[in-house]
Amino acid sequence: AASDVYKRQIHDSATDLLTLISDIIDFVDMDDRSLNIQLFSLYDVISATVHNVKKSADLKMLTMDMQVDDKAIMHGDPKRLGVALRHLLDNAIKFTEHGGVKIECVISSDNKTCITIEDSGEGISLLGVPCLSQTFVQADSGLNRSKAGVGLGLAIVGRITKKWNGELSFKNLSPHGTQVKLELPNLKV
Repeated sequence: AASDVYKRQIHDSATDLLTLISDIIDFVDMDDRSLNIQLFSLYDVISATVHNVKKSADLKMLTMDMQVDDKAIMHGDPKRLGVALRHLLDNAIKFTEHGGVKIECVISSDNKTCITIEDSGEGISLLGVPCLSQTFVQADSGLNRSKAGVGLGLAIVGRITKKWNGELSFKNLSPHGTQVKLELPNLKV
């Protein structure tokens, strides 16, 4: 029984380390490479990303709701969009203890893609939002913070959004929850 605990701890630590290495590569990669612009299915990218984070939501018994037209397409970088959405969904799950996470995608009248992620968690302090796109910064950066992470996720999302000429905004859904809105234009090939 004790060996199973150690095996689980080793596995969890290895997974955390792999995630950190992947985040660092994503972060550095944004400086060195341009976006790989192509026509892609928003439904495919969003549903694959939701599938990849669903295990974390299931472990916390959270619901995951996805609303996206299965025919929605756009010109942009599907890999980078997936990376940005993974970080946003991971945060939504991390800071939600009860309820769930919802992701919705709509195409606006000016042909921008608007992806909204809402959670029923503790809500974000809007005072800390300007700092969140900085590296190694978290809204709760004290030594006694309750959530894991090194503060790269939103910095990566910020870099992807900037490179895409998009907009990223946060809204506190009082009394509980956060809404994150990612607006991305269609890019020319």
